[in-house]
Amino acid sequence: MTAGFDQTDSGALRVILVGRTGLEATLRLDEQLELVRVRTPIEAIGEASGVAEIGAPERSVVVFSAQARDELQGDARARFAKALRIASPAAKTATLGEPAQARSFDAALGSTCTADDLRSLFGDARRSADAANSPAPISAPSDPPVGAPAPATTPAGSQDAQVEALLDRVFDEPKPAAVRLAGDEALVAQMLSGHDVSRLAIDLLRERVGDDSLTVVKGPGEHDGTPVIWRRMRIATLMADRASPSAMSDAASWFAAWLALERQMAQLRQEAFTDPLTGAWNRRFFDRYIVGALNRALQDRRSVTLLMFDIDDFKHFNDDFGHAAGDLILCETVRLIQSVIRPSDKVCRMGGDEFVVIFDDPKGQRDPASRHPESVFDIAHRFQQQISQQRFPGLGMEAPGNLAVSGGLATFPWDGRTAQELLQAADRRTLQSKRQGKNVITIGPGGD
Repeated sequence: MTAGFDQTDSGALRVILVGRTGLEATLRLDEQLELVRVRTPIEAIGEASGVAEIGAPERSVVVFSAQARDELQGDARARFAKALRIASPAAKTATLGEPAQARSFDAALGSTCTADDLRSLFGDARRSADAANSPAPISAPSDPPVGAPAPATTPAGSQDAQVEALLDRVFDEPKPAAVRLAGDEALVAQMLSGHDVSRLAIDLLRERVGDDSLTVVKGPGEHDGTPVIWRRMRIATLMADRASPSAMSDAASWFAAWLALERQMAQLRQEAFTDPLTGAWNRRFFDRYIVGALNRALQDRRSVTLLMFDIDDFKHFNDDFGHAAGDLILCETVRLIQSVIRPSDKVCRMGGDEFVVIFDDPKGQRDPASRHPESVFDIAHRFQQQISQQRFPGLGMEAPGNLAVSGGLATFPWDGRTAQELLQAADRRTLQSKRQGKNVITIGPGGD
């Protein structure tokens, strides 16, 4: 679980730890740090880019353990540094160890490194008096030792390998000189941040072909202009008043490659943050989204409510009707809850038959007379009614007559100021619902 932070504070910082660094216990004490632990450099690049996150810190530091550093040598280290700078130009890198082991990193860190030491990489004057009067455990890097281990490889079918392939294509694939454009780095940064690259790409194309009238129509429809073709399929059309046919043909080829790459990245992002069975968001998404949601709510002085619930006696359905029946019930449960919540609310499958709904409306209450979380309780009650009335004819003659769910509601900031506190409060109220005979949603201190 990542820690909350106030992005308006200059000390807000995302610290991405690659491998086992031993710094977690010290760094998690600082409320202005968002602490993220990853296994590989590719995951670190994704975290530094802030994929799928709103309100994340604008600055990040990637800290390598000694083992992770030694697995990233030679060309692999240079490629990582280049990709990170494109994904997050302001990011810093550091490694545990001596300066001689920190080539290509911004700093070498000692084992007593603190949050203020990491901020000092950005020139922040936030160091405490004690830290200012003692030697800082940060040193300038130099060359690595001779004979360091070779870079680690990744399985060909893993998500890391897929992202590596995309980076290979961006950085290493030769491009015809006629279509190589300055500004590709900015497109990569847009893409890794989950933003649409089309507007920036069109601006670059207008500059390249020398025609400000250039426009794009996306989709396979037939239009007058230069078709944008990818794998023999028309995916868009470029139109311009003055550009030459040759320039437009080169521009269309370049634009097709970027649109295809954007689609691949969107697919990877979707797979990383959704549950493949039900289509709900997964625990990884919850851990990342809730941080920004709570900080936005704090800044806007409004509420965010979590509904935790599970399906009563779900194990009985799996045991009596098989796991295929259980899967069907899970999918129907998600469909039903999604039919009653607002577009801004998020359904997350936390594991098994346990779900958490984040009731988060950045625009605030639409009806001035509505009250939060009472209005959320009304939504939860409608969901209870729908699921109790649902039938499952696909399960055959012995299908259960009805289902029931039990859950608990917890609201920021009254029931907790962090995701962990809110989850604990919602979990206590869910257990209270079970003790009351199930098919109950508990709200308020009665569940504590």
